[in-house]
Amino acid sequence: MADEPARSKSLVVPMVAGILGGGVAGFAIYYVLNNFVQIGGRGWLDRLIPGPARGWMVLAAAGAAIGGIANLVKGVRERARVASMGEFASSLGMAYEPTTDPARLGIDEKPLISSWTSGEHWYRGDYRGLPCDVVDVMGIQEEADSDGERSIVERTVALLPGEGLPDLDLGPRRFAHRVLAAMGAAGVEFDPSGAATAAEAEAIGEFVRTWHLAAGDPPRATVAGGARSPEDEANEAAVRRMFTPLVMERLGPFAGWSARARGGRLAIWNRDKFLAPSARADLLDGAFALRGALLGGLDSAPGAVVPAPSAEMAGARSRRLAGTSLGGVIGTFLGFFGGFALFISNFFKAKGAVPATSFLFPLSVFGGAALGALVGAGLGRLAAPLIKLPKLPLAPNSAARPSGWAPAGMFLGFILGGACGIGLVVGLHRLLGLNIAPPWVILPLFFGCPIFGMVGGWILGSRFAARRDGRRAP
Repeated sequence: MADEPARSKSLVVPMVAGILGGGVAGFAIYYVLNNFVQIGGRGWLDRLIPGPARGWMVLAAAGAAIGGIANLVKGVRERARVASMGEFASSLGMAYEPTTDPARLGIDEKPLISSWTSGEHWYRGDYRGLPCDVVDVMGIQEEADSDGERSIVERTVALLPGEGLPDLDLGPRRFAHRVLAAMGAAGVEFDPSGAATAAEAEAIGEFVRTWHLAAGDPPRATVAGGARSPEDEANEAAVRRMFTPLVMERLGPFAGWSARARGGRLAIWNRDKFLAPSARADLLDGAFALRGALLGGLDSAPGAVVPAPSAEMAGARSRRLAGTSLGGVIGTFLGFFGGFALFISNFFKAKGAVPATSFLFPLSVFGGAALGALVGAGLGRLAAPLIKLPKLPLAPNSAARPSGWAPAGMFLGFILGGACGIGLVVGLHRLLGLNIAPPWVILPLFFGCPIFGMVGGWILGSRFAARRDGRRAP
């Protein structure tokens, strides 16, 4: 039977791997936390875990148990998922094969997966009168506009005919896309203010908030400041003509889905996970509907192309990203060291004894970092209009030339801030004595001054680079 190789996979190997990996992870957590906080020459976890069992034994055993059970449950679920793959393929009128490869799928010349690792549980045949394939794909995906960044993917993909479609990537808009947009690798963007009617502006705005669209492969030339090839320019122009406000409105029900067109083939998926056989029929139905919405852009009458955002809008977006990121980084550091100082002050108050609240150490440190990141990001977003960007006549989808003044300012500010922090701590020691000054004052001074020095150096370096580039601009 064709399903037998999939069902006969042993569960022992993944369970043993989970036990070993979890045990190593538990020991690593013990080693880091126990050596990070030393009280009276003894680690925090060794003080917290009494009895003959050492802290490393407890955490290693807990990690091994969690890892082994997690992999065992995952293996059992995978067995149940693939048990009836062949039967569901027959119910759809399609043939089933346990494995496949890009050559057999016909996607080896312009691959839809940039680095193929494996393809399993392949459905092939006609569905609704069109040849299509459904396959579980594991590989290394290079996302569009990611400047070469790669990630391991596991997803069930439907492959359909895509004749006439330009090369494109369509998927949910994530935080990484916003970061890349501020760096000049925005992909294909649209300006809702350029719509002819209020209804079209609303459809374009919803599309911009929900989707990320890229034309073809990652435009490294744009990020690097180089020129793009005529083929890339023509392909992006075709994508812009295709995505009319009507097409954007029709894509509304497919939020969360992804599509990739290359060389006349269209790959569509709706989750980064392997689907059960019963969910493959829903995947095919949704893929056909999404394909119809995309092909509608080719059949529609030619009209005005929705313009790209203006340089002013791109600058405002970059300032928001810079303010939010900078505020988040500052808040993370201050919250982390603030929580650490709060924890240490409890030990000083307990005069060497282990306080009852010592088990809250991870919550105070990492919770403080998370809270600081949220507060800092919010304040940084509010202060974003105060950030000065280089006044260069950049195109909306082009990248600013990199400058070394901001990193140099951060490095110099870190050195000067650290020296100021040490000076303040020494001054307090001479004036008050470290036994009098509380830890929640000493530690923020010692660690906070280098952080503020880095921030100040980044601001000064960026402003200097902006003025310098502004004077050079024609």
